Amino acid sequence: MDPLWLALAFVITGVLMLIVEYAEPKSYLVIPGIGMLVLGALVLIDPSLLDEWWSIIIFVTVLILMLFAAIKFYQMLAPSEQTEALVVVSKVGKVGTVTDEILPNETTGEVRFDDCTKDATAFTKIAAGTQVVVLEDSGTNVVVEETGKSS
Repeated sequence: MDPLWLALAFVITGVLMLIVEYAEPKSYLVIPGIGMLVLGALVLIDPSLLDEWWSIIIFVTVLILMLFAAIKFYQMLAPSEQTEALVVVSKVGKVGTVTDEILPNETTGEVRFDDCTKDATAFTKIAAGTQVVVLEDSGTNVVVEETGKSS
């Protein structure tokens, strides 16, 4: 296979992954999408990399460095929420406000608390802006029900 076509395939795949991530947040395609873009760029810059046995070392090293850079970048964006995910503080009984509509039995919604935002599910549809109370907390997701008040 021509290195140019392989490089273009990497780049196109990376762009498609980023588009899917933009269209459907939380699909976790940012890191592999950027990785594909970088690998495609490396092959475009030097197509002979595909002919060398040691090129896999370069590719893996670049991907590992990108992974660490992405983790640091995400920590800068939301340090308090990242800390919250590592130190699980139960939200059972806490009251929060729905920021993204919650659909029954699907983790499609989000609830905002004083100190963080968590993915949420419920047994009934709950509109954004509704106050909810947490019934269960699995660490990353919460199960909620309406309190009867709207904000």
